[in-house]
Amino acid sequence: MTRERDHASRRTRELDERIRKANLRATPARLAVFALLDSASRPMSHAETVAQLHSNAGDDATVFRALTDLTRVGLLRRIDVGDRMWRFEPDRHDMVSHPHFVCVKCGSISCLFDVVFTLPTAGVPKSIKKKAVQVLLRGRCNDCEAPQPSPTPEVLARGSQQ
Repeated sequence: MTRERDHASRRTRELDERIRKANLRATPARLAVFALLDSASRPMSHAETVAQLHSNAGDDATVFRALTDLTRVGLLRRIDVGDRMWRFEPDRHDMVSHPHFVCVKCGSISCLFDVVFTLPTAGVPKSIKKKAVQVLLRGRCNDCEAPQPSPTPEVLARGSQQ
């Protein structure tokens, strides 16, 4: 328990330092939002962030301001998957930008850290040269693509009797 508490405390200090280095005050709301998204396995919307924090970071407006402030200084990145809902994730400058996968059936979003794209450099828009692009893949996630169980003979028999 002490080891876990020490790790959490060290992680909080690291996040606090990163916020301060970005010339922002490390308010409780900013720390809570940054810590949540830093530990999340996928980008999260404002509503998901508010729900996960259970008002520990203030009201909806305070969380939204924290998200936009952290994005403005480059600690978070805003993701748009085409559904008119922004999602946020840490902008890890030590990592190459990664694509995201959106399930066309259930809407789940996942990060594809192991997928690497080589961007061309000749004859392309400046945003590609600066690597300021978002790659989004769409398809069915594993849960939605899984084969559905075949109906049992009893279910088939009931269906034919109706």
